[in-house]
Amino acid sequence: MNAKVSNILITGGAGYIGSHVAERLIKIKSNIIVLDNLFSGNRRLINKKTIFIKVDLKNIKLLSKVIITKIYYLIRVSLLIYIYRKYIFKIISN
Repeated sequence: MNAKVSNILITGGAGYIGSHVAERLIKIKSNIIVLDNLFSGNRRLINKKTIFIKVDLKNIKLLSKVIITKIYYLIRVSLLIYIYRKYIFKIISN
């Protein structure tokens, strides 16, 4: 990553993986915007140095306002738990 501060958007940033990714990026001086609907995430996992927006990714109107900001990187962690519950767990169970 550049020496300059980067704006990074993390979807699913209130989950286990997303919150850890945010923690690492904060250490390298990034501006982090966390989007999460808290369906399976937890607000306590979100670092106070991030900008947190509680939003469902289906809310296009709010998402477009967020993305107008210069976002240099996007990290998409959301939907992992959904995919696990819907598909992988069914495969394992059968």
